[in-house]
Amino acid sequence: IGFRDMEFLQFSHFPRLKEIWHGQALPVSFFNNLRHLVVDDCTNMSSAIPANLLRCLNNLMYLEVRNCESLEEVLHLKELNADKEHIGPLFPKLFELRLTDLPKLKRFCNFTGNIIELPELENLTIENCPDMETFISNSVVHVTTDNKEPQKLTSEENFLLAHQVQPLFDEK
Repeated sequence: IGFRDMEFLQFSHFPRLKEIWHGQALPVSFFNNLRHLVVDDCTNMSSAIPANLLRCLNNLMYLEVRNCESLEEVLHLKELNADKEHIGPLFPKLFELRLTDLPKLKRFCNFTGNIIELPELENLTIENCPDMETFISNSVVHVTTDNKEPQKLTSEENFLLAHQVQPLFDEK
């Protein structure tokens, strides 16, 4: 059982939907070819993607979450083992991430490990998310530019920036 050939999946206008998937983790092959996932106007969701669905989204290239009034985080990772220091690429092929019109969004995800990677992410759009506090809390984030080189700040630059604006990316 699964949707192995599905490449595009969109959830739109589900005001009572609380979770995309509830229960046991799915086999990796369940959404093996899913490339494009959109969650739109699901007003009762507090998170869009539970941890038990992550393993199935290895080929996801585009993720968009928009118009979800109650959404506080995109990925709900509490079920993952917090003792792991490095969980590796969450979405190894994710090229574009769009978060739009999410009034209660606080973060993309919360993870107590050391590193979360989005190795292929080139386009990140965050619009009208007034409650957003950080992108990934309690972790070190590796986001690269077009030249694939990590951007690093000196401790002095980091100190100056930290006292000027609220950080979007949190470093532990």
